[in-house]
Amino acid sequence: MKNSQVSNKNNQNSYMPSNLSTRSTMTSGSQGLYSREGILQRKQKPSTSVKDKNFTLQKIHEYRRIAFFGSPDEKKVIQQLSYCLQIIRQEYQQDCDFLLGIKKQKQQEFERRDQRMTTCRNHYFDQAQRMREIQKREQMRLIAQDNLMMAANKKRQNIDTHVKDNIRDQQAIHDNKVKYSAMIR
Repeated sequence: MKNSQVSNKNNQNSYMPSNLSTRSTMTSGSQGLYSREGILQRKQKPSTSVKDKNFTLQKIHEYRRIAFFGSPDEKKVIQQLSYCLQIIRQEYQQDCDFLLGIKKQKQQEFERRDQRMTTCRNHYFDQAQRMREIQKREQMRLIAQDNLMMAANKKRQNIDTHVKDNIRDQQAIHDNKVKYSAMIR
């Protein structure tokens, strides 16, 4: 209402003569503060149509609605803000899912690498144990061979000593025969 009153006063002032003064006296003509036209103009209410009243009421209702609900621009900003927040929430969710996926992938990669390393180490340990067993068997075979060779050498030595003993005995027998035959003669 105040806005319409202010606009009405502005309209009234525009109709009033510009050179009004308080010092003017009743002079001839329509000029002056106390002239008939001036008084009538001041008393005359500005003509306002229903259209103007409805327009001012619409403005008042619009101001009240804006004060209570917010302006269309504010609504747009709020809608855009909620849309932006949804987008940010979705991006955050996607980033979280992406980071969780990376973490899960790294964990799986670590488990795979650990499993691969474990199987590789187990393979190396098994291979080393097999090599130890093979070396042990080879050593046992070599020891057995050495034992056989030593046994064979011992037999040979025994045979050699027996042969030498036999040769000595036979030589002694032969020498005794020669001595005995020489004695008999």
